[in-house]
Amino acid sequence: MTERSRRSFLRTAAVGGALTGGAVLLPGGLARAAAVPAAPRTGASPDAVTLQVTNDSSAFEQFAVYQNDPDLGVYNVMSLAWFVKGAHPQQTVQFQWQQDYSFLLFGKGGSTITQSVNADPSDLNQNQIALTYTNGAYALVPGRALGTAELGSLYVDELVTVPVDGVGKVGIGMSGAALYAVQTEPNQELVFTPHPTQHFWLTAGNFTPGENLDIEEISTAVALDFVPGTPGLAVTLNRDSTWSTSLLPTS
Repeated sequence: MTERSRRSFLRTAAVGGALTGGAVLLPGGLARAAAVPAAPRTGASPDAVTLQVTNDSSAFEQFAVYQNDPDLGVYNVMSLAWFVKGAHPQQTVQFQWQQDYSFLLFGKGGSTITQSVNADPSDLNQNQIALTYTNGAYALVPGRALGTAELGSLYVDELVTVPVDGVGKVGIGMSGAALYAVQTEPNQELVFTPHPTQHFWLTAGNFTPGENLDIEEISTAVALDFVPGTPGLAVTLNRDSTWSTSLLPTS
């Protein structure tokens, strides 16, 4: 039996048992982006994050928080508009989140979440799941990693029943919202290795929550280093389309 046949056999058997931002982009519609580090908030749980964004420009702006992690470990992954809020000139909006993860399944169009399952990279009983396709629908079902699962990663085993058309999308979320998505394929194992305090970004433009972001269009950004022990971050979009950042004051 070839290795691929063995993998297909194992997946088929599993189905039977498991089914049940400091930089700016040019004007003209391009988004402006600045890196946003994740920072713990004073008085909240240790992994809570607070981000305050002030619109000091002369026009209404939509602000989107997203993550673009070069070390995530999944090929062709899509960064999504994670949180989106709008602000008129001189208004301040606040984003807050915690480092609680979930496995996500998306419906047609890729932005609507049809199934969410709690996930925990630090627990071998909650960091593995399988994706199957039965009765004309995708489903996340109990599953295990093909090899030895490691703490710090989230595993999605795409079973042999998954169609080859690639129209489905599966991914992970954090704090109740979609963070990453990837097109589905049969006989694949996705290993997400998230970094919850790194690679966060803020951008201004026209967005809807969960939409796939064209990272190349917001490439002129400057990463901001996370400072451990700080209560959070304040970011201002200035009138000249530059960004200013500072630490939130301690209470």
